[in-house]
Amino acid sequence: MKTTRLLFLFILMILGLQPFAQVSQTLKGTIIDKQSESPLVGAAVQVLGINPQLGSVADENGNFEIKNVPTGRHT
Repeated sequence: MKTTRLLFLFILMILGLQPFAQVSQTLKGTIIDKQSESPLVGAAVQVLGINPQLGSVADENGNFEIKNVPTGRHT
């Protein structure tokens, strides 16, 4: 009986932690020209191989940010 209670409490603890698991990430970066090392204003950035497609456009400093990217490795 005691083992059953401990197992039940353990399962509740594990299930209670799931809402805090990270299911998405934010991808940030800066795009610069290799030769001139100046920012590429308006450069399009896209995460390939996911649905819906996610992307962003670089600002005047070449910075971009893509939110809600599923965790994992992407192209």
